[in-house]
Amino acid sequence: MTGQRIDLDIDPNAFSLHCPVCGSWVVRPEAEPSPCAHCTFVWFDGIGEFDEANCTPDIIERMKVIPPPEERVDENDFDWVSCFDEQFLGKLPDGTIAFFLTWSGMACGPYSETVVVGFDCTLVADSCTGCGPAVDDDDADEDDAGDDDEAGEEWKRGSSGTSSAEHA
Repeated sequence: MTGQRIDLDIDPNAFSLHCPVCGSWVVRPEAEPSPCAHCTFVWFDGIGEFDEANCTPDIIERMKVIPPPEERVDENDFDWVSCFDEQFLGKLPDGTIAFFLTWSGMACGPYSETVVVGFDCTLVADSCTGCGPAVDDDDADEDDAGDDDEAGEEWKRGSSGTSSAEHA
């Protein structure tokens, strides 16, 4: 079993990640991750572990590294497989895509941080609930062929209801 890796260098103040299956907004600037049904995990480089609230039970079990009994502090003592370990992609289920979102800058010296978000791309968008709208090509009407400009303008308006051209 292996997952796929996609590396993206991003500007954390102007970047959003949408689910590649259903299109739901999963990561956006200055907001907590809001995973859809396809999002299987979120891993934070800054704390070096998976965010269990945003991980499927399968990923949690696959990525736990339990030390030998003589090295454990208690029965709940475990480490995580790091997303930077060679074994990481091999532990992911087939059909998983891991987006490595990395940004860098300068503080007291150069720094970088990575958030890794995984998606199960074997699930079909039409079969899930709570996700973004699925597009049904069968409903497309040949008479609507010229309506792409209106759809594009609607998309440009976003949540404010005004297009970027109207702000100019």
